[in-house]
Amino acid sequence: MTESTDDAIPSPAASPPRRLDALGAVSLGLYMVVGGVFVFGFGRSLPSAVQTQNETPCRSLQPYQARVTGVVLDDAGKPAAGAVVVPVVDSRSMMPIPVDPEDGSFTTFMPKGPQALRIRAPGKETLEAGFVVGPSELIDVKVGLTKEGVEGSFEEVSRQPWVAPDFEVQDLEGNVVSLSSLRGQLVVLNFWATWCEPCVTEWPQVAKLAARVAEDEDAKVAVVAVSIDGERDAIGPFLGRMALGESEVQVLWDETTKLHTRFGSDKIPDTFFIDEQGMVEAVFVNTREWGSPDALHCLESSVGR
Repeated sequence: MTESTDDAIPSPAASPPRRLDALGAVSLGLYMVVGGVFVFGFGRSLPSAVQTQNETPCRSLQPYQARVTGVVLDDAGKPAAGAVVVPVVDSRSMMPIPVDPEDGSFTTFMPKGPQALRIRAPGKETLEAGFVVGPSELIDVKVGLTKEGVEGSFEEVSRQPWVAPDFEVQDLEGNVVSLSSLRGQLVVLNFWATWCEPCVTEWPQVAKLAARVAEDEDAKVAVVAVSIDGERDAIGPFLGRMALGESEVQVLWDETTKLHTRFGSDKIPDTFFIDEQGMVEAVFVNTREWGSPDALHCLESSVGR
């Protein structure tokens, strides 16, 4: 006898199709958009944050990152008589720079960021012009001053990378040394002279920095002091009297006595950081405490930046 199948377990009913939750979809979309913006923004800001962190150790040493040159002319196209240029750095007025009366030229160093120049001359309307300064830049400008009550003109003539000019000088044994031969290292280039009192004060600090660098055999740093003395024979005995004849500083001699002017320096001591690719990375005008921890941290943060 065949058994009845009436008690068989029925097949479950098919599940109804799931519908997309509109509110959930909107929330998911917003989450993905906000998350993407955050990640993208973080990725873009990271290099800037790293660069700021690297530069922070140098702030106490007040470095400049660009050289600004230009001419100041009157409304007749001639050098403006008695003109001075006042760099306005981070909204602070710096020392006035007299304009060369022969050709109206001037040179100054400025830190990166939004800066300004204030130009004035007797009987002329004072002109203040703002511009953005970038790192390792050479900026050339042209200024036109007019009579009082009439605004002058400010023109940016050129802007280009600040490549350190190559040079050949001698060491104290008469061997020729070029800047390009030091490529691949961060070069701390200090200009000095035995007759320069601030230089004499700073020299032991330069030697102390070089000694600290020498402690690290892997450090790709060259500390170089170029003397602009008129006679090479005066340098060695001078350093000997200061007990610095055996320092780790590479001492060189510029027989032209004017090499520093090719870098834009008109007084000494001035110190330039030249990076591994030969770019002028920073300028330190006048003396610094190069033997201090701040200076060493600044140097370390500049290597391979």
